[in-house]
Amino acid sequence: WLETFLRRVAPLAHPLVLGGLALAIGVGAVIKERRAAHEERALAVGWANEGLARVGPHARAGLLKTDMLIRPAVLVDARRSRPAELVFPGVALGPVLHGWFALDDDAAKQRARGRHAIRIEAAGADGERTTLASFRLPHRPGRHAIELDTSELAGTRMDLHVVIESEGDSPPPLGFDLELGAPP
Repeated sequence: WLETFLRRVAPLAHPLVLGGLALAIGVGAVIKERRAAHEERALAVGWANEGLARVGPHARAGLLKTDMLIRPAVLVDARRSRPAELVFPGVALGPVLHGWFALDDDAAKQRARGRHAIRIEAAGADGERTTLASFRLPHRPGRHAIELDTSELAGTRMDLHVVIESEGDSPPPLGFDLELGAPP
C-alpha cells in the first residue's frame, strides 16, 4: 500500500505544485492580516497601535490572555505611572460605547496584591469632562463587558480619557478595548 500511496502523491511533489501551494498560503496570510488590521482600526487597540492615542509610557498595544484566548488589547502597566491616563482624541461618539476590560487570566488566578479603579471620561473642545463610567475592576479572570450610554453626546467628537488608578504592591496586568469607530 505504501508504494501505491507514494506513486499517487509523487505528482504533488512537483516544484510548480509546491510553489503554487506556498504562494496560496502566503496570499491567504496577507489577506487575513490586512483584514484584522482593518477591523482593529476602529478599536482602541488599533488607535494605540497606529499612534493615534496618547498612551504615555504606561500603555501600549499588545496581546492579553483573557477568557483563555490571546486577544489584542491596550495593555496598561500600572506600576509605571499612577494614575495611568490614556487619551483617544476626536472620538465620534454614537449612542452607546461598547468595550471590555480584563485582567490577565494567569494573574487574576493569583492572590490579589493590588486593584484597579477605572474612570472613562469624555472631554469637549472647552476641556470640560463628563464622566461616562467609574468602576473597580473585579479580581477575577474573564472580560468585564461595558456598554455606556452616550446618547447625550452622540454625534459629537470628544476626547475620550481612560484613567486607571491602581493601588497595592503589585497590581495585576490589565488590558482593555473600546469600539471607538474610525479615527478622525
